[in-house]
This record gives sequence, C-alpha cells and structure tokens, in this order.
Amino acid sequence: MGIREKMNDNPAITTGVTAAIIVIALVLIVMQFVGSDAPKIPKSAWFSADNGATYVADDINLIPPFQKDGKTYVRAVVFKCGGGAPFVSHLERYTDKAKAQIEKARQETGAGKPPPMALQEAQYTGLEVKKTGAPDSAWVSAREYQKMAEVTNIKCPDGTTNDLEAVLP
Repeated sequence: MGIREKMNDNPAITTGVTAAIIVIALVLIVMQFVGSDAPKIPKSAWFSADNGATYVADDINLIPPFQKDGKTYVRAVVFKCGGGAPFVSHLERYTDKAKAQIEKARQETGAGKPPPMALQEAQYTGLEVKKTGAPDSAWVSAREYQKMAEVTNIKCPDGTTNDLEAVLP
C-alpha cells in the first residue's frame, strides 16, 4: 500500500499533517520579518561637557543640559565619514522653560499614552543647537529656522557629505 492510499484511507491524519506544514511555513515566514534585523530602540545617547571636544554615552532619557560629576552636559550629535574617525557635528540642549515642560509632561504621561501636545511643542521650539567648539553665545533657537539649518547641516571634516553616517552609542 502506497502513501497515496494511506492518505485516502486516513483523511483526518492527512488534514492534520497538511495543517502542521502550513503552520510551520507561516512561523518561518513571520520569523524572517521579525528576526534580529528589526531596529532596536536606542537606550543611550552621546553627551559632551567640553563643547564637543569629547563625548560619552549616557541614558537617552536625560534632558540636556544636565549636571553630572560637577559638569554640565549637552547632547552631542556624532557622525563619521566612511572609515574616518567619529566627530561631533553639533550640540543640542533645551531652554530652562522647555526642560521644565518636558519633565512635567513625562511625569503626567503614563505608559502607552501619546505625549501631550505641550511636550511635542517644548521638544521642538525649546531646542537650541550650536556648532562644536563655538562660543556659548552661539546657541541658536529652533525657532530661527535658517540659522538652525546652517548649524545642523552636517558635513564631513573635508567639507563633503560623502559616506556620512550617524554614530550611535
């Protein structure tokens, strides 16, 4: 008696085996889409306490500027070009008012709830940026779109944008 006859004699087993094969195939397909290539949510960011000369990784939830070890830290935006050394493109911080609004909104927002509009506004309009190494008077408000675009226009040390790549902690 061949396989075909056994399948015809036992339709319940045939249906079960077919269903199992379909489930295994679906699981394999889903695993390919959800596999290890899925993007990871960053848990740390770069910060600098010396105007971008050096930078360290710390908790991404810290709101710059913040004090640590007697120093004031701001966020450092780090890039590299091709195989070159990483460099700090520019620095970011929030105004005191925006920082207070962000902290308050974070306390009021529970898990799974969308951020309130006040938080989004504070994060965008209260942001200040400046080029690495620029004097403290050079901070530019996000409300000054043209100046902010100039500061955040990221270029390689040689002035090009070839192989520009963000460096994550």
